[in-house]
Amino acid sequence: MADYARQVCKVNARHYHGLLDARMRAEVQDAFMAGDLELVVATNAFGMGIDRPDVRFVLHYTMPGSLEAYYQEAGRAGRDGLPARAILLYSASDTALHDHFINEAWPSEDELRSVHGFLETDASTDTPGPAAARLAHFSWEEAEAALGLSPTLIRVALELLETAQALRRRPDRMGGLVEVEVRELAEAALKDTVRQIAARRDHKRRLLLRMVSYSETDACRRRTMLDYFGDGAKAEALVCCDNCLARAEEARPPAQTRPAETQAERAALIVLQTVASLSWQVGKSKLAQILQGSEALELAAYAQVRNRGKLAALKRTEIESLIEQVLAAGCLKQVGGRYPMLELTPRGEQTLQNRTALPIRLRSVHAIEARQPAGPREAGRTMRLTAEMLQAGLEPEKIAAERGLSVGTVYCHLERLVAAGGVELDKVMPRAMEQRIREAIETVGSVELLVPIKELLPPEVDFGPIRCVVAAWRRERVQQRPVPPVREAPPRREEEDIREVVLSCVRALPGQLPRSGVAKLLVGSGSARMAEFRGHGFYNRLGGRTGDARAKGALEEVLQVPQEPPYNHSAARASLRQLGESSS
Repeated sequence: MADYARQVCKVNARHYHGLLDARMRAEVQDAFMAGDLELVVATNAFGMGIDRPDVRFVLHYTMPGSLEAYYQEAGRAGRDGLPARAILLYSASDTALHDHFINEAWPSEDELRSVHGFLETDASTDTPGPAAARLAHFSWEEAEAALGLSPTLIRVALELLETAQALRRRPDRMGGLVEVEVRELAEAALKDTVRQIAARRDHKRRLLLRMVSYSETDACRRRTMLDYFGDGAKAEALVCCDNCLARAEEARPPAQTRPAETQAERAALIVLQTVASLSWQVGKSKLAQILQGSEALELAAYAQVRNRGKLAALKRTEIESLIEQVLAAGCLKQVGGRYPMLELTPRGEQTLQNRTALPIRLRSVHAIEARQPAGPREAGRTMRLTAEMLQAGLEPEKIAAERGLSVGTVYCHLERLVAAGGVELDKVMPRAMEQRIREAIETVGSVELLVPIKELLPPEVDFGPIRCVVAAWRRERVQQRPVPPVREAPPRREEEDIREVVLSCVRALPGQLPRSGVAKLLVGSGSARMAEFRGHGFYNRLGGRTGDARAKGALEEVLQVPQEPPYNHSAARASLRQLGESSS
C-alpha cells in the first residue's frame, strides 16, 4: 500500500511494522515526527508514542478488535484542534479475522498438556540429591518442530504453565537455549488455567461485539462512542459522522432525484423491498437465489417470501451484480461476522419509501425470456425448460449457470428425462463418456450401487452422467424384456359369480393397485401399467363380460353388500364403475 501511495498517488509514504529492524523503525518514526514524511502505512505497532499535533486523518483499513483500540488510534488525528477525519473501512469479514486471532491467542487444554509433555521428555536432573531439579533445555526452533505450534503460542503456554506452578523459567543459556525447571502438572491447576483462558476469550469477544456494533450502527457514531465511555457531553459537530451526514442529505428536498421508471431502476427497488420484507436476514448469494426463484431444498423456507422469483428472467450473475450495485449506491450494507448479512441503510430506507431511481446498469429483459418456473412444486415445468435448453445445444454445466441451479440439480432433471425417453444420451454427454460408463456397468454387472461403477471411471466423470446412463440402461432392459403372453379369457360360464371375482381380486392385491388399476386388470387392459400383470391370474378375468346384462347385475350387486371385512368396499365400488367405463 505504501508503494501504491508513492507510485500512483505521488505521496511521500513509508511502511512500518513490528518485524522491521529497530534502525528502520526509528528512521520512519523520526521522519514522520519531524514532518518530513506525509504518510505512514503501518500496523498498530506504530502510533503508541506518536504525538504529532497536525495529523489530518487516520484511516483504518481493517476494523480494530475493540472500541478502546479504535478510540486510541483514531484519536491521533487533530490534536492541534483543527478539523481532522477518522475513516474506518469496515467489512463484515473483519469479524472472522478477529475471531481467529482470539482463538489463536491462547493455547487449548490439549496444547498445554503437549507443551508440558515435551518439557518432561527433554528434562534431566541437574544434580543428585533430594533438592535436585529437573531441567529441560531447548531452542524455539526445536519446540516449534516438535509441537507444531508457533513460537508465540509456545511462549504463552510457558507463561500459563508457570502460573500454574508446572514449571519455572530460568535465564536462557548461551546460544539462545531456553532453560526450564519442570515440575508436576496438577490437574486442578490445569483446569483452573483453562477456565481463565475461556474467561479471557469471552471478554475479548464482548469487546469485539461492541466494536462490530459501532461499525454497523445507523445511529450517530460520535454519540455511540461517547455513550460507550460514559461521556455525557453533547455529540454535536458541523461534520459529525457518516450516518448523520446521510440523514441530513436524505432530509433535503430532492433536487436531482426522480421516480424509478426503467426495468433496471425498478429491479433495484425490488431488491430493497425484498430485504426490507424478510423476517430474518440473508446474505448476497441467498438473496440472489430468492429473487431468481431457485428451487434448491435449502430455500424451501422462503417459498412464500415476497418477490420470490420476481427476477427469474435474469441470470444469477446478473442478479448478484444488481445487488452489488445497490450496495455501492449506499442503500444496503453488510453486517455480521463470518456470514455477512444484508440490511437497509438510512439511504436505502428513504430510496424505497420515495421509490427513487438509482443509477443501475442492467440488460433489458423481453417478456418471452420470463418463462422460468414460478413455483417450487412445478417440477415438470422446470424439467421441460432444462430439456429445451439442452436441445438448444447448451451443456448441463451451462444450463446450471444460466438458470442459477446446481449442476447436480440439472443432472437430476436429465436423469428423469432420459428414463422417460424424452432426452437422448448423446445430447447429455459425449459418446466416448457414455461408452466408458456402459463398460463400467457391464464390468460391475449391476446398477444397484453407483460407487463401484464410479471407481472404475476417471475422476472427472461425476455421478450425474453416471445416473443418466444408468437410467438409459434400465429403460433399455425394460424394452427388451419379453412380454408375457396374454391370458386368454376362459370360456364363458354363466354360473360364474362376477361379484366374487371382483372382491377376490381386491382381496388378492391389497394396496398394490389403485381402483382404476383393479378394473383395468379384470378387463385385460393393454396399457403399459398392466404390462407386469399380464401373467396374473385375474388378468382379463372379466374380459367381454361387462356388457352382459346378468354380469352388470352381478356387478351392481356388489354395491349393495353390507360390510364384509376384510373387503375394501370403496375400492370395489370404484373398480366396478371403472369396469363399466372400460368396456364402453
